[in-house]
Amino acid sequence: MVWIGLHNAGLMSLMYCLTYLKCNEEMKVKRAIIRFKLMENKPCIDGTYPIYLIVQYNGRAVYSVGERCSVKDWNGGDVSDGKLSVKLINIKSKVESYRMRLELDGIPYTCSSLLEVLRRDDVLRDKSRMTYIEVLESIISDRGPSVKTEENMRYAYNVLVKFIGRSDFMVTDVDESLLRRWIKSVKSWKALSIKSVLSRICDVWNTFIRLGGDRSLYPFDRIKISSYNSKASVDALSECQMDAVEKYFMSLDISRIEDRNSVEFALCCYLLSYKSMGLALVDLLKLRASQFVEAEDGWRVEGVSRSKTSVDVPLFFIRDSFTSAVLPVLLGSAHLRDGYLLPGLQRNGGGLLSDSPKRVTAQVSNMVRIVNHKLKGAWRKLNNIYKVEIPLSYTFYSARRSVASIYLTRPDANIFTLATLMARSPEGISVYIKNLLSEGDLNRERRKLLGI
Repeated sequence: MVWIGLHNAGLMSLMYCLTYLKCNEEMKVKRAIIRFKLMENKPCIDGTYPIYLIVQYNGRAVYSVGERCSVKDWNGGDVSDGKLSVKLINIKSKVESYRMRLELDGIPYTCSSLLEVLRRDDVLRDKSRMTYIEVLESIISDRGPSVKTEENMRYAYNVLVKFIGRSDFMVTDVDESLLRRWIKSVKSWKALSIKSVLSRICDVWNTFIRLGGDRSLYPFDRIKISSYNSKASVDALSECQMDAVEKYFMSLDISRIEDRNSVEFALCCYLLSYKSMGLALVDLLKLRASQFVEAEDGWRVEGVSRSKTSVDVPLFFIRDSFTSAVLPVLLGSAHLRDGYLLPGLQRNGGGLLSDSPKRVTAQVSNMVRIVNHKLKGAWRKLNNIYKVEIPLSYTFYSARRSVASIYLTRPDANIFTLATLMARSPEGISVYIKNLLSEGDLNRERRKLLGI
């Protein structure tokens, strides 16, 4: 009887267990539950806590959203930070949409498989996986460089393709070792060609880092592009030569500066660039009269940034004989060009010539060609009249280089101030400075150190 009682008790226990399992099976969720949780058991040093996405469906899976929040701002899941709230909503909506799509297609899923949609996005956002050509195309589409710059960037890419042997290489594949092997293999090239290719590769790497790439892999910390400069000095005019340029311009018919095909216009742009601490022609052509604010000692120009780097330029035209003669004429006739200061992108009284970024780039390249051609003729006349010996090869860009070279001859000149005025990094400002090679120049610099 005792055995029968124990046997019946065992059956009852077994039946109880089976009933419990059946009820528990019925109690399991039939649809994944997706929610956020503030992980208060993982405090950060700043007093915040990481946010995780929790997915429950016959189990549990977690995903770190890469954001943190304080308990005060969390409010039970209602985040007070607007940007963070939008990000969390987008993440949750992406998982919910993926779940709904699987359910409609009758595809079974697990809590872990639902998070795959976010992990795939993580892979796409992993900038170390970006190919060189992807970054290159993003530069061209976002910044819209000049036609010549785009050609040079694609040329540098083709050089790497030929050297590496494939076209789908990653940005991180272009490391210091590869670049040094490439430089060694092309040592018969002109140094300027090597520098040009390295500069364009540097542009791609800088953009890659700005997009989130690994800064520690940057290959140019020990490779100095400037060491591959083929010239001992840059194209820069001396102060005497610049004075001759301004004197020659003031002897011409200033009213002809509104004709963009004239020598007067080319010299006017050149001197405006010099007076504005080396502003590029593309940035001069984009200036509008509405940006000019007249002050007692000149004209302040607001909202100017370099097209090449998007760095803000602290632009101010000091009042002198040149600016007093030129700027009133240009500002007074700007209404004929929809407000443009110079007739470069638009003719006087004509319609807008450059109504798209691509057409603006093409028009700027055309104006650079015209201005450089006219400057060559101006240098020839200047050399005949004033005997200043300006090389005919000096282009419009020599105005920017002249600014740096002449400024640094002034007492107490500061290279960091110069970098700010030219909207250039202090590290890169040296590319504009004419080297001091004479023994007299070197001794003068030595005396500054000794105080004599």
